[in-house]
Amino acid sequence: MSLSKKYFYHIAVGLFIFYSMPYAEADIFSDIAEKKGFGDRVEELRNFSQLEGYPKRETNINDKYKGPIVDVLHHTHAYWGQLRKHLRRKGRDKPTINSEDMIEMTKSLGVVHSITSEPPRIKGLYGDPIGFAQKHRTFSALCSPHFVAYEHQGRMKRARQLLNQVEKNLRNKNCIGIGEVGVKHFNKSEKHYEFSNSTHVQKNVEISFESLNLKRALQLSHIYKVPILLHLEPRHTLHRIDNVEQAKDWYKRICQKYRNSKIVLVHNGMFEPKHLGYVFDQCLNMYSSFKIMRPSWNYYWKFHDLHIVNNMEPKFAERWAKFMEKYPDRMMFGSNIFLRKMRKRRTQNTYREIIHSVRMMIGSLSKEVQKQIMYETPIKVFRLNLKTHQ
Repeated sequence: MSLSKKYFYHIAVGLFIFYSMPYAEADIFSDIAEKKGFGDRVEELRNFSQLEGYPKRETNINDKYKGPIVDVLHHTHAYWGQLRKHLRRKGRDKPTINSEDMIEMTKSLGVVHSITSEPPRIKGLYGDPIGFAQKHRTFSALCSPHFVAYEHQGRMKRARQLLNQVEKNLRNKNCIGIGEVGVKHFNKSEKHYEFSNSTHVQKNVEISFESLNLKRALQLSHIYKVPILLHLEPRHTLHRIDNVEQAKDWYKRICQKYRNSKIVLVHNGMFEPKHLGYVFDQCLNMYSSFKIMRPSWNYYWKFHDLHIVNNMEPKFAERWAKFMEKYPDRMMFGSNIFLRKMRKRRTQNTYREIIHSVRMMIGSLSKEVQKQIMYETPIKVFRLNLKTHQ
């Protein structure tokens, strides 16, 4: 599919009008709950959610962040997994948006560089971020995290072989870090079964803190002085899982042992600012990337107990706005975008909507920290030389 400049222009105008509309009277949570048939339970569900009830940092279209963006968590490098299966079912060989189109889209949005990686999963382990980044210089790649999947399957030899390849790729500078390593990745879809007809199931992916393979990955990030991106969900309220303190203790241990490593906790560590602040204060080599909530009912419930930086509105919770202003040298933006999230015509602009929302939200922060979070900190953490990647 060829996406013309005229196409992007009309989308941009539409989004500009949407984001220029006042949000003061909007109640997106209530509106979507009613559309989903829960109009008589709005307040009950609002009280149950752990994303509601916090003051919000107001936004203004005139303050929108207009600077360059580095997206540190991108998953659009290849057709894999559900996208490939979806295409086969539909009898198609191409999605509405493909990975080549993403190059044009990122440039049009002012995303000057992206870091692409494989997400945590246990099947379909054939994505190739390195090949994609070698072809497209506005992307860099992380080395494969799938030693976790192989260990999860009991294929310990294959896990060790993969880590040997990771070391070779780091040594040859084919990748600039390791990730996204699924230390604890639960089936979050269970959380919305009561509120939705969806039967989607996420696979549980996890690895012991004491795993020799995990320790070797951390050791490689230490030896080669590169980032390692960790995905660790400390809670799953449906199953009464609360491992926040254990996670914090583990972070403290590994940051002290692997001092040359740059350890990045994705999705703001998936716990409250006070806990992430504790980790930052204890560990000078710890960082975090944040993604933003979209007005999606199922997506909302998957992450409501993981304390994402906003609710369904494109506004930072004030507690997170203040946190980012305190730690702009430790926070980065990672969209967590997937090709399969854009496989339908009605979702093909998902990434564009994410970038417009995050520009509005970042624009609500103090001027001193905006470019630092969105551009300068990731350049420093990932040691990017953008002159060689344009």
